Amino acid sequence: MMKKNIILNLILTCIVILNCSLNITVNAVENSTRILINSSKNNVSSNEKFIISINANNTNIAAYTLWIYYESDKVECISQKENISIQSNRIIYAWYSSDGKNKSLDTMIELEFMPKQYGIATFSVAGEFYSETGEQLKLQGNSLDVVIGDVTLMSENSSIIETQEENSSQADTKEDADLLAEVQNDDSSLNLGIMRTNREGITPEFNAEILEYYLVVDETVNDLDITAIPVSKKAEIVIVGNKNLKSGINKVKITVSLNGNSKTYTINVTKTDNPNKANANLETLAIQNYTLEPEFQNSITNYHVEVANTENLANILAIAEDSSAKVKIEGNNELKYGSNNVVVTVTARDGITEKKYNIEIYKRNDEEESAYKEETKENNEEVNRLLEEKSIETAENKENQEDNNEVKDKSKAIVIVVIILAIIVIGVALIIVRKKKKKA
Repeated sequence: MMKKNIILNLILTCIVILNCSLNITVNAVENSTRILINSSKNNVSSNEKFIISINANNTNIAAYTLWIYYESDKVECISQKENISIQSNRIIYAWYSSDGKNKSLDTMIELEFMPKQYGIATFSVAGEFYSETGEQLKLQGNSLDVVIGDVTLMSENSSIIETQEENSSQADTKEDADLLAEVQNDDSSLNLGIMRTNREGITPEFNAEILEYYLVVDETVNDLDITAIPVSKKAEIVIVGNKNLKSGINKVKITVSLNGNSKTYTINVTKTDNPNKANANLETLAIQNYTLEPEFQNSITNYHVEVANTENLANILAIAEDSSAKVKIEGNNELKYGSNNVVVTVTARDGITEKKYNIEIYKRNDEEESAYKEETKENNEEVNRLLEEKSIETAENKENQEDNNEVKDKSKAIVIVVIILAIIVIGVALIIVRKKKKKA
């Protein structure tokens, strides 16, 4: 009988433990609901408002605090609600039940946003949630991407470029594969290794450190095909603005994203039926008393020059190829020690096409000027020494040449005398021979 009681107690204990385990499991499932984040539109145009909504279905909540993170460089929150605090790239929203009881909420909050920049804007949400008993509920955070504009996305480790709306792609060629192998050599870089288009005429020539480019196309061009290969295999490429080009100015942006950081290259595309009116090239660019590096070419837009510590104004000569174009120079006044960025902006005859030439003017400080003058002095002394040595060498060569000429002249005189004597001797010999013949 005692054995039966022991066995019965063991069975009951197991049932209780099993029941508790089931309750814990059920509560864990019920308290680990995922927060839902939705957008009224997954793809919005550059000037189209949209709504982000947060909710957690089938969850009874008495109070909560939400943290909604977003990319403030791409979108702006324009909602004006009570109990929200907008701080840089996040929104904090607090709510509690007025009677302290649990509520089943379809929507926790709705926020209205306005796009600021083409690209893919990522939203994420996290929070703290409590029941009416004060128990903290476990709700998992979530995230959502919203595409702004007509976006082309280049996926990781691929040279295939897809358009979000059309799902079209460029063929992955052997050439692209070779390019990938050649340039993708730094997993931490935000640089592009290759950037090319299917249209000729883009300026300046691609350089990973140059972010601004220019291109003029005719009215028949609607799309601009772009191959953009990042230096990092892990980077994501987003291309916007290269589809459905409109007449006038189009800004095509190529953004390289990696580990929460980004770098954007811009191609300023002018679509026109009269390319001559869109000529924003410079014919001449120079600075008085100084030499630009590199040497000026209208297709090169970035230059460098170093000036003396006494220079407060850079006298810049900038003449446009088209006499009807306008030229504006900014930043050449009140030069400070160190680096100064001077921008020469050419506005074409059409009034909308612009091209910027950048000149980094480095102004030496007093210490650098002294070192520069000392170095210049040493260089001049070295040049003078070399010139003096050259002059002495030249003089010695000249003297040697004169001596050689004198010897040559003497040799010539001796030869002439010998020839004359030989002629005389031969003449005398002939006379003697003739006299002997006559006597005979």
